[in-house]
Amino acid sequence: MRILRYYIIKDFLASFFFSLISITFVMLLGNLIKISDMVINKGIPILVALKAFLFFIPYLLEFTLPLASLLGTLLSIGRVSADNELIPIRNAGVSLFRIFDGFLIIGIICSLFLIFMQNKVIPELHYKSRALLKSVAQKNIYSLIEPGVFIDSFPGYILYVGDLKGNKMKNVIIYEIQKEKPSRTTVAQRGEFISEDNTIKIKLEQGFRDEVNPKDPTKFYRLNFKVMFTTIAIPKDLPDSVARNPRDYTLKELKKEIAGFNAKGIPSLPYVIEYHRKISFSLSVLVFIILGFAVAISINQREKSVNFTIAFMAAGVYYLLSLLGESLALKGVVPPPVGVWIPNVIMSSIGLFFYFKNAYIR
Repeated sequence: MRILRYYIIKDFLASFFFSLISITFVMLLGNLIKISDMVINKGIPILVALKAFLFFIPYLLEFTLPLASLLGTLLSIGRVSADNELIPIRNAGVSLFRIFDGFLIIGIICSLFLIFMQNKVIPELHYKSRALLKSVAQKNIYSLIEPGVFIDSFPGYILYVGDLKGNKMKNVIIYEIQKEKPSRTTVAQRGEFISEDNTIKIKLEQGFRDEVNPKDPTKFYRLNFKVMFTTIAIPKDLPDSVARNPRDYTLKELKKEIAGFNAKGIPSLPYVIEYHRKISFSLSVLVFIILGFAVAISINQREKSVNFTIAFMAAGVYYLLSLLGESLALKGVVPPPVGVWIPNVIMSSIGLFFYFKNAYIR
């Protein structure tokens, strides 16, 4: 049994590292194109761009490691299954779980490694990459507003923008800090801004605003709007440092930030979502191994093209579910843990279903 497990695990590791190198190379190639655009069109020095690029490489592990584990499992177990080697293994009285548990151990080790990287290495290098590029860019209001960041550079306001293209914004949240009163909140699906004199004028669409209740100044009533305009003063001195977004924080730092926002009575949804996202994405290695093993013993395919197609389709579904869950959580439709963990629960459930359905068939 030990020899059989060693034989299959060895085949898996060869496929795993081949997939990891291949996927990483493809993703690096895509980012090299972005780096070239920064150097040619934005005038960023090539050494600075390359340094930022090197800082960014560990961040790719969040995506390449889970996908490589899925491909490695599909290729190795798919070959064993397609060659009908599972039949004599079962006939010899060897449970597939004796092989499956080896894959589970590898998945757990890789997931713990990713959690370690998320808590110690990836956030800091991701921040350094952004900070390095921002430090050589021209400092203006467009560089001050960053998507996914709680911006507290405007006196009396905290601004959050979910997505930003030019001066067009999506998922905008504005917190107006008031002394001795609860913070007033404005939420809009879309918005755009222009910089004029010493102010930033913002047009907001499809949202609501919490207004002070005249009868009780400590309470608010909700005012829905289709279009609303607001003006915020621009600070005289734009900050030299680059604001950290949730992905630039370690798990420990995220917990601290969440506690700080909660103490101020300000919702910290993006930070709560990112905290759970880091853990769920790390555990996706284990989820993909479970799914890959189950699919491989079900379809009996050794063709690499078929396995590659299945792997990328499964990964696509996983990340689409992840985006959907995070979007629902950010809008308050579902609690953050539910929204973020939806992909892991669904994909692992599918994998376990097919595993138990096919593992004991003779």
